[in-house]
Amino acid sequence: MANNGNLKPVLSKSEARKRGSNGGKKSAEVRRKKRDMRKQLELLLSLDVNNKTSHNRLLKLGVPEKDINNLMLVNVAMFNEALDGNVRAAEFIRDMLGFSPKNHPITEEAKHKVEIIDDLPED
Repeated sequence: MANNGNLKPVLSKSEARKRGSNGGKKSAEVRRKKRDMRKQLELLLSLDVNNKTSHNRLLKLGVPEKDINNLMLVNVAMFNEALDGNVRAAEFIRDMLGFSPKNHPITEEAKHKVEIIDDLPED
């Protein structure tokens, strides 16, 4: 990790250009690896469930035959974890559904309402 102790000063424009080029090439390489990994994972998740017990469990839950794949199996496992009280699993589900607090910041109107409530006299 870069910090002031291990940074080397740039001596010339050509050296700066070369370092920038090398950084760009490395960044592109890392992006390609992430893209490939994402594609591979998407492939694995789209494959049919080949474990009969898991397949039958999904059918018993009411999942249509056409929707049974490894992704559904992972989602059901996460859902079951949330039902068993795993808060991280519940947060994961909430975030995947788009209800993350990061996606819904408190609006100015809501802040104003909170201020009004705070100003109410106590009984």
